[in-house]
Amino acid sequence: MKTSASATELQKCKRRLLQLLVLAFLLWLMASQKQRREYSTWIVAGASGVVVALLLLESTCSLCRTLRETARFLVQILWTLWNTTLQYAARGFKPKFPKWTLRFELVRGVMHDAATMFGDRIVDPTQAPIFRWHSELFGSFMGWFALCQRGLKLESVHYKGLEHLWLKSSSSSKINNPKRLVVLFYHGGGYAVLSPRMYIPFCCELLSAIKHELRSQVSDKDITVDVFLANYHKTPEYSFPTPVEDAVAMYEYLLQHEKLEPSQIILFETESRVGGRRFHCHSLQL
Repeated sequence: MKTSASATELQKCKRRLLQLLVLAFLLWLMASQKQRREYSTWIVAGASGVVVALLLLESTCSLCRTLRETARFLVQILWTLWNTTLQYAARGFKPKFPKWTLRFELVRGVMHDAATMFGDRIVDPTQAPIFRWHSELFGSFMGWFALCQRGLKLESVHYKGLEHLWLKSSSSSKINNPKRLVVLFYHGGGYAVLSPRMYIPFCCELLSAIKHELRSQVSDKDITVDVFLANYHKTPEYSFPTPVEDAVAMYEYLLQHEKLEPSQIILFETESRVGGRRFHCHSLQL
């Protein structure tokens, strides 16, 4: 009941902000040319502020349940970003570790804050679906830029009630190539949140790195590499071992539908799925 009441509070706040935005638009339409010139700065500034507030509320509603929690979370994020940047500057503008970047440190800090303050809510029946939806939107948006930058194409496949993604070269030929390699990618999220689309930018980098490595070590130009971003049902809607069974089913999908040999499939799992890897590999052996 408390969660429902909190969600209603945030919904009311977003509804009022939308009403303010509509009101500002109507006032702009009704105003004369002189009034528009006189008050345009105030109207644009006010409308921009409302849009920013709406975006902040929407982006944090997968974790925060009240306006107070939202404000506390945003303050903590600002502190983390500021503190991380100061530490970066104090080190002579060098990353904490050789392979790290400032952007990675900032993202890592924000993710740590989210997990520390609201980590238990990734399995909340109300908020987990919102978290997944946000990850899909963000991944699709950022993925579009990554695809254009790397010259890759994305293909959607629906199987067992879920969307899975193929990441291929724009000039990719017919699939029945005996020298074809497929990276079977299982995304992270504790079997509860995120989606394959969240990892489109990462997989673009991964595919490009694999191709670059192959070109430097193998002279055979007939070898092709694709990435298959597999999806799986998530908790709390689906309990264990359903996610693992879905993962095994997608391995079998590549064998049966894509006519691949086991030697052509490379398994890749992110860190948050390491806990289920042993069970997963045992299932594949069976």
